[in-house]
Amino acid sequence: MAHLLLADDQPQELEWMENVLAHEGHRCARARDGAEAVRRFSDEHHDLVILDVMMPGMNGIKATRRLKAQAAGSYLPVLVVTGLDEMEDRLAAYDAGADDFLTKPVEPWQLRARVRTFLTIAEQQRKTEEAYKKLRELQAFRDELTELLVHDLKNPLACLSSNLAFVESRLEKDPEGKEALADCRDSTARLIRMVTVLLDINRLEEGRLQPSLRLERGRDLLELSAHGRNHEADFRGITLQVAGDPCLEMPLDVDLMGRVIDNLLDNALRYTPRGGLVRLSVERGPLGGRLSVHNSGTPISDADRARIFQKYERLGAERGPRGANRGLGLYFCRLAVEAHKGQIAVDDAQGTGTRFLIDLPA
Repeated sequence: MAHLLLADDQPQELEWMENVLAHEGHRCARARDGAEAVRRFSDEHHDLVILDVMMPGMNGIKATRRLKAQAAGSYLPVLVVTGLDEMEDRLAAYDAGADDFLTKPVEPWQLRARVRTFLTIAEQQRKTEEAYKKLRELQAFRDELTELLVHDLKNPLACLSSNLAFVESRLEKDPEGKEALADCRDSTARLIRMVTVLLDINRLEEGRLQPSLRLERGRDLLELSAHGRNHEADFRGITLQVAGDPCLEMPLDVDLMGRVIDNLLDNALRYTPRGGLVRLSVERGPLGGRLSVHNSGTPISDADRARIFQKYERLGAERGPRGANRGLGLYFCRLAVEAHKGQIAVDDAQGTGTRFLIDLPA
C-alpha cells in the first residue's frame, strides 16, 4: 500500500481517482489546488503525487516544480493530468520535472497502470539510494581502516629502518653482514614507500590530496631519489646516473613527485640485470618540462604499455628475476602525475630498454 497525494479543484474528480486507487489498496490524501498540495507534502510523506494542470492559484505546473524541489535528494514521481490538446502545458510540465501525463478523460485502467509503474520505479530508486548509501559507508570505513593501518605500520617500519642503520654502522669488520643489513634496510624503505602509496591512492582517487606546487629544479629532485638508492644499485651491480639541464624548473610537489620517481626507480632497479644501466634525466618537453627514468632491462611489450598504469594491473614475472609488479605503484604514479596536470607514458627508448616519461607544465 502506498500513500498518494491527489490535487484537483473538482471534488468529483478527486473522489473518482480516490475510489479507483483505493481498490488497489492505496491510501489517498486530497488537495484542492497546487498550494495546498505543496503544504500537505511538507507535512506528510507521500509516495506519488497526481496533479491537475488547471487549478486556481498555484497550478499543477508550478506545484510540480515546488514539489520536486522539496523532494530533492529522493525520487518523487509526479503525474500531471492535462487535456488532449494542451501540448504547451505538457512541455512546461516536463520542464518543471513531471514524470508522465494522464490525458483527460482518464480511463481507470490507465490510472492504475501508471500509478503501479511509477511506484515500482520509486521503490527501485529507493533501494538503489539505500545501496549507494551503504556503499559510501563501506568506502568511508575502508578509507579509515587504510589510514589506521598506514599509521600503525609506518612507525614500526621507521624504527626498524633506523635500528638497521645503527647496527650496520657497527659492523665495520664484517662486510658480508653489512651488505645483508643494507639490503634489509633497503627493503624496509621500500615497505615504507608501499605503505604510504596505499594511503595516497585513496586520497588521490577522491580528490582529497592536492599537490602543493612550487617552482623546483627537476634535476635536484632526481638526484635526491638517486642518492637514496645508490647503495642498492651498487649491491646489484647496476650503474645509476643522473643527467640533464640542472637549471630547468617546473611546478612540483617535491614530496609527492619524489615518491613518483622513487616508484619508477624501484621498478627500474628491479628489472635491470646486473651490469645494466639506470638513467634519470630532465629536459624540456611538450608541456614544458620532462622527467624520465630509463633502464636497460627487457622492454615492456606494446600490450602491457596499454594497461600498465591501470589499478591492479601487473607486469608479467618474465620481465625480470625479482618478481612481478604489484599493480599499485604505477597506478599511484599516474594519479600523482595527473594531479600535477601532467602526463605519464612508457616507451622502449628506441630499442634500448624501458623508459618512463613524465611531462609536466613548466
